[in-house]
Amino acid sequence: MLTTLETVKSDLGIVNTEFDAFLTRKIKAVSEKIERFCNRKFREQEYTEIRKGNYSRNLVLTYYPIVNVEYVKINDLEIEAYEIFEREGILYRKNGLWSPESLKVGISNDPLTEKNYNIEVKYTAGYVLPGENNRNLPYDLEEAVIEAVKAEYYQRNDNVNIESEKLQSYQAKYHRSGLPVTVIETLKSGGWVSYVWI
Repeated sequence: MLTTLETVKSDLGIVNTEFDAFLTRKIKAVSEKIERFCNRKFREQEYTEIRKGNYSRNLVLTYYPIVNVEYVKINDLEIEAYEIFEREGILYRKNGLWSPESLKVGISNDPLTEKNYNIEVKYTAGYVLPGENNRNLPYDLEEAVIEAVKAEYYQRNDNVNIESEKLQSYQAKYHRSGLPVTVIETLKSGGWVSYVWI
């Protein structure tokens, strides 16, 4: 969960336990919606991924921020000639490209071919979530989760099948699906959306 029940209850001014089950369920659901929308996982965990080489100095990993890289292997040969840009989730090769021509292997120092060229990276990435020791999930992301959960709480008795209402000159259109528009804008403007395919 990208926020805690206690934090949401405090924001809503709720002191009893009447809505605990409802809010906990909504926090979990909203956290999943936000991860799907952002196309990334936020909890700190270990990943192993296989990436194809590219003709760039940057190898962009799926998850970030990078906490630690255990190894980078090319066809089971471990390499260390790279720099880690933790926040961006990038492994940077100052003296070469992530391409077969610049990665030599074997006794004869032969270049790898496209056919057998794969990069395996084992690394830890993500944030420590609220409610855990040494949490470091940015507060603007947690605030987006809180706002979405609060919207669910305030709309809990609404008829979700009504998309708009009109009474004489008054007209209202409701955003019923997914995340509130303000939360979506926060996620986009905050740079939380990942464009790496997962």
